[in-house]
Amino acid sequence: MAYPPTVICHLTLGRASKLLDALKTITNIELIYFPVDPYEPAVNRLRTLFSALRETIRNRPTVLISDGTGPYVLILLLAAKINRKARFIARLRGDIWSAFQFERQHSESLLLRFRAQRNLALSRTIIGQSDLVFPVSKFLGEIAISETGIDRRKVIPVPTTLPLAKFRPLDSSEELSNLRSALGIAPSGHILFSLTNFDYYQKTIVMTEFCPVLNALHEQGVDVTWVIGGSGIYMEEVREKICEQVLKPECVKFLGHVQRPEQWYQASDLFVHYTELDSLGNVLIEAGACGKPVLANDYGPLHEVVIHNVTGFLVDKSRPHEVALLCQKLLTSPEDRKRIGAAARNYIVGTFSPQAVGLRISTIIDGLDI
Repeated sequence: MAYPPTVICHLTLGRASKLLDALKTITNIELIYFPVDPYEPAVNRLRTLFSALRETIRNRPTVLISDGTGPYVLILLLAAKINRKARFIARLRGDIWSAFQFERQHSESLLLRFRAQRNLALSRTIIGQSDLVFPVSKFLGEIAISETGIDRRKVIPVPTTLPLAKFRPLDSSEELSNLRSALGIAPSGHILFSLTNFDYYQKTIVMTEFCPVLNALHEQGVDVTWVIGGSGIYMEEVREKICEQVLKPECVKFLGHVQRPEQWYQASDLFVHYTELDSLGNVLIEAGACGKPVLANDYGPLHEVVIHNVTGFLVDKSRPHEVALLCQKLLTSPEDRKRIGAAARNYIVGTFSPQAVGLRISTIIDGLDI
């Protein structure tokens, strides 16, 4: 590459920081960010689009990264094709095809079903015609290849990052005691913490399969409370199903939206995550960064975050009594939790820090023919 490229990011507001933090560690690029707010008026989103277009069609080495799959992004893709010195990279954060398929099949609104069908077609076109695709995991990359037929060599997993100064272990038992007191947690008893997005039914309904584990713990006399954070349209339905299935509903606490999730990671004894829709498992990264052992179901992409028996445990959710025995062992052994939590923190820092991800992206950009 003769000249340092301009990297244009057309990314969703808020979520973009996880990629931008990595890009900011790369010193030999010019970085331009156009934030996309899906909730702002269409005229403002059009202004953002035109600004990104102007930068894209300039005759200079350009890398355009976008995480959208709508009509606006299709226009940016076409602009990148016009500029022979530009390369278009699609950032893929989740399994959009499963989400769109679910919406198309289950939505009662004809308009929403039509939009889901349109988005399915657009996503296959945009991903399939991209110069490169950055899925957050190998697992998601395989889905993209299957759905679009894109050349496997163009699909390069680039994981998410997180602010390690925010998600960190507590320094002392006194700090932990003060935090638990501030959160209203009793000094005695154990805390299992879960955090999820209840806007996805397939993702969250699986949480009910942890109920037999909680019941087995209570039958063994373990003093434990399951604290569940997160909000979304299916929260009440999942709450009802969980409370119907547990022996002690009073030992299940739903927080709703959590403003500072790092505090609950830090205050808990063990992070529990049952899912079947995650593309990577950001909450597992956050929990590990806070030095907490994680317990998750044995599901594809979670292997890319959890090293079984080292940084946490990937369990067979169809064998709840075995999972309960493992939980009981961990809850009664602070030494094991501390050792596993330290290993989790070290792994997360080395794999998901902005510096580690930035180095990976820099190597990829240096290899582009622009």
